[in-house]
Order: sequence, then structure tokens, then C-alpha cells
Amino acid sequence: MKTTIIFFISILLFTPITVTPVPISNKSVTNEKYSYATIDNSGIQWQMFKHDQRRTGLSEYDTSDNPGIEKWKYFADSRLHHTAVIDKDGILYISTGRNELYAVYPDGTMKWMIKFPWPIMGPYELAIDPDGTTIYLGSDTHFSAYYTNGTLKWILDVGGWKNFVGYPVIDSNGIVYVGTYDGYLYAVYPNCTIKWEYKINSYIAAPAVDNQGNIYFTSYNGRLYCLNPDGTLKWNTEEHASYQYGPVIGNDGTIYALPHTDKLYAFNPDGSEKWHKELSDASGQVSIAPDGTLIVCGQDEYVVAMDPSNGDILWNYEVKDNAFDDQMTGAAIGSDGTIYFAYPKCICALNPDGSLKWKEHLSTDYFPYDGMHVEFGTPSIGSDGTVYITSWFLRGGSNYTDIGYIHAIGKGDPDAPSTPILSGKTEGSSMVDYEFSITATSPLGNNIYYQVDWSDEHSYTDWIGPYHSGETIKLKHHWVDSGIYYQIAVRAKDVNGLFSPWGEYGFRTLLDKGIVPHGSYLLNLLEQFPLLENLLSLI
Repeated sequence: MKTTIIFFISILLFTPITVTPVPISNKSVTNEKYSYATIDNSGIQWQMFKHDQRRTGLSEYDTSDNPGIEKWKYFADSRLHHTAVIDKDGILYISTGRNELYAVYPDGTMKWMIKFPWPIMGPYELAIDPDGTTIYLGSDTHFSAYYTNGTLKWILDVGGWKNFVGYPVIDSNGIVYVGTYDGYLYAVYPNCTIKWEYKINSYIAAPAVDNQGNIYFTSYNGRLYCLNPDGTLKWNTEEHASYQYGPVIGNDGTIYALPHTDKLYAFNPDGSEKWHKELSDASGQVSIAPDGTLIVCGQDEYVVAMDPSNGDILWNYEVKDNAFDDQMTGAAIGSDGTIYFAYPKCICALNPDGSLKWKEHLSTDYFPYDGMHVEFGTPSIGSDGTVYITSWFLRGGSNYTDIGYIHAIGKGDPDAPSTPILSGKTEGSSMVDYEFSITATSPLGNNIYYQVDWSDEHSYTDWIGPYHSGETIKLKHHWVDSGIYYQIAVRAKDVNGLFSPWGEYGFRTLLDKGIVPHGSYLLNLLEQFPLLENLLSLI
């Protein structure tokens, strides 16, 4: 992915907050040997960025019967570009770009919201402790802990402006590891006591922990580090290129790291290189499928599957969508092997063999808007197989402001309207109005409204109606640009607010003959051989 993380540094005057730590017994780190394949989140459904302490992105829940319907979306009047974490009860927690922390019930209603007295402007991910009682959160200036009822537990005072990156990882003993932008890695006990710190003088990406308690992290200095549980250096690699995302630990203990080069590296647990493989654009994220296959998102417009033993490419899936603009999340993977990732306007599910299972349109109810964004994180998976993804928009009008959504993708309401059927021409010239027919039915016979996203910039038809169930309506639309494939999306809702699945329909604008000189040999060919014109429009 070409999108890079931008940290905005703000000057904030605030009164220091003193917190008396809650007295608890410090838990010691053991070196118990057990399988790397073991991941125990103690019932937490999605504990942290990339799901678990090895950052695999692999859920323990089966999602095979998820049909890909947007069940609901929760509106936040702020930017959402973080991963939603999910506790034992299915409650989602998400921080925003406007210094807020939300708790949302599994039905899409708000439990509570709190505001922080300090800035949260970067991609500061959350983590929930194994007991399910505490949420950890980084920010531009603090590292803090909140009880799951929304009250403050403690704030970690490390002195000065540390620029917490905010990708906390929690080991099996409850110890939290968090890296900072200015190169500190902290090991923190649950009572706010610092166990140790390690300094490297460079940005630290999301750390990972193996089942023996060793801590791994990458850095902008181009190295992969391994620390012992006591915070001493075990080994580090030679310099490659800067890292945006942290390492991922495989089922056999292999460590995978993806720097800003055209190579993915695999390292043995002793730090020696196992293999490296050329990739077209190594700036994405790595996840691990149930059989150990590596799933890499963000290779230009591709999702790539790789053999963990040697890096050979097993398959790739190309995103062919006019909405794609170099933004792609990392992958979340169900225990059944289904792969979930998102890009602007869509979340996709791939079968384990790389074929498309379904694609669901992501929506907004605020128009006009200037683009949709999904960045940095991954989808999250709940125990019932529901998949959650966050998005954010620039709301248009006289003043542009950020808005965001949590989208829940799963099984829809059986009483909701059917998927709308859209019919009409599938190709034509730009700047010409074409008529399309739309039909949907309500199982309850309710009246229906329609919303259409025409796939071109700033173009939508927003909730027209009501119409009778089964009534066919007609709409006209034209597109400005030539030689573009547009993926039209339409959905229905009834008078009770039940939403249908999105229906999709493709339309291609053909090559503009106006750019070809009149009477030219090429124009004559285009007129005599329409298939040639279709071919050129694909270029």
C-alpha cells in the first residue's frame, strides 16, 4: 500500500494527572514450553490489533455461514481508522480521531462514550487484558488504562513527549508491551508499574510476543529485534528498509517481516534468515491462515497467498474496482479459512483458494462526501461469525469534517427487503443519460425506499421513495469519464428501517471517439469492429 502513517504533532497544555496504582501482585514471566500454534485469548473475541499476541489475524471462530450482509452501521462524528476490539460479551471498543473512546453493543447501540483530555490523532490501536476488565490505549502523549465501564484506571507517566505509537500487545501473563515513536519499548505490569524499558533511537512498530515470552518488534531503522522476557537483547537482524508494520509469528515460530522494499523476509527463531521473496509492493500486512499459509494484503491491487516454507506464491486475487485507490486493510481470517479485507467502499471475503466468496458495499448516510477511507487496521471477527470493519469519510459541504462508521457484516434480518435487481445497458458512451430499472420486494409487503451509489465521484441517489413492494422504478444517470468500469450499488430499506443486502451492477463507458480524428483509419476500425472499441476501453 502506498498509504503511509502520518503523525500530526500538536502542542497541548494540560495539568498532569496523578493516579494511585491499584495494588496487585506482579505476575512473573515463565518460560513454559508449549506449541506456537496455541493462542489463548481467555474468551476475548478480538483482543488487539491483528487479533492476538503473535499478530496472526487468525480468529478462532467459524465464519463459513456469514453471507456478507451489512447488518448495521454505527455512526461516530469523528474519524475511525482503527481496529475494533471485542470483549467476552461481544461489546466493541473503538477509539476515534477526535479524542474519544466508544463502547458499542453487538446490536449496534452505544453502551458509553468518553472523551480524553489529550490528543489521539494517529492510528492508536486498543487492547483488552485477558480478564476482560481493562482496555489499554496509547495516544500522542500518554499510555492509559480504562475499565470496561469507561472509568479511568491509570495513566502511565514516562516523562516528556513520548509519542506513543499505540499498538499494545499483551502476553499470557497480562504484561503489556508498547512501543513509542521516539524508540522506547516498555514492558508494563497491569498495575501501571514499568517492568523494564528498551531504547533503540528509532520508531518502534507493533510488537509481537511468542509463546515463550520473547518479544519481537521492527523499526524505521530497518531492523527486526528479539528481546528476552527480561528486556535484554537476544538478537537483531541486519538493516533492510524501514518497517511500517510489526512482525508476525508463524505456527512453527518463524518470524515474518515486511519492510518498505520489494521483499518479504522469513527468519528462524534464532534470528537467521530462512528465506526472502520478491513482491511487487511490500508495504502491506501479513496474516496467517489456519493451515499456516501467509496472506499478504496491499500488494498494489492484490491479495497474495504464500507458502510459509519457502515464500512461493500460491495464488493472488486482483481487486478490480473503480473505487480502489491504493488503500487496503490487512486480512482477518476465520477458523474456516475465509479471508476478509476491505478497501474504500467495500469489504471482501475470499475462499481459502483465493476465489471471491462475496463482496459487500460499505455505505454512508451523509452526502455529499469526499471519498471513503479504510486504513491501517484489519476487520475484526466476533464469536457469532459477524465481521466488523471501520471506515471514515470527509463530509462535504461548506466545511469538511471527518465522520466514521463501525460496519457489522453478517446475517441480515429475514423480514428485510430482497436484494434489489437493477437492469439496463451494461456499456455506453460518456455524457449520455441511460435509464435503469430497479425492483425489490418486502416479505411483509411494506413500502420501500432506494439508495444508489453510481460509483463515480460524488454521485449518488439518496433514499428516494416510498414505492410499493415489487414496484419497478426507473432512474437515469450518465458518467463523465470514458473507458471506465463502474460498479453500481443499490440497496433498499422498508418503512421499518430494515435494510436489504446491496445489489451490484456493472456499467462500462466506452472509449471516447471524440479524441480520435474524424475520418482517421483508427476511427473507421472502431466503427467497423465494435469489439475492438470494447478492447481499447479496457486499456
